[in-house]
Amino acid sequence: MPLVSTIHGVGMTLLPGLIIVLSLQLSGVVMAKRPMSLMASEVWPWTIAGLGIMLTTGLLLFLTESVRGYGSIPFRTKMSFLLLAKCFTSRFSAETQADESLGVQAVTRTQSLPLTCPTGRDSF
Repeated sequence: MPLVSTIHGVGMTLLPGLIIVLSLQLSGVVMAKRPMSLMASEVWPWTIAGLGIMLTTGLLLFLTESVRGYGSIPFRTKMSFLLLAKCFTSRFSAETQADESLGVQAVTRTQSLPLTCPTGRDSF
C-alpha cells in the first residue's frame, strides 16, 4: 500500500495547506487586499479534491489495519479533530463568504488552525 500512502500524503498536504492559506488571508498576513469570497471560491475545488483524496485513501488504509486503528486512541483523537474541523469549515464558510466583517473573520482565524493541525499526523 505504499502508493495509497503516498496519495494520502498528497491529500493531507493539500487540504490543510489550503485551510492554512485561507486562515492566513483572514488574518491579513497574506493577500489581505483580496476579498475573502474570491479567495474561498478559487480554493474551494482544490479543498474538495484534497478532502476526497484524503477520505478515499484514508478509508483504504483503515480497511487494511482496521482492528489496530479502531483501538488506537490517537486515531480516534485524529478522527474527532477531523470531524470538528469539517463541521467548523462547513458552518463558517457560508458566513465568511457572505459577510466579510471583522467579527466573522476574528472567530474564523482563531479557531480554524487549531482544529486543522492535529489531523495531519499518522495515528496508527
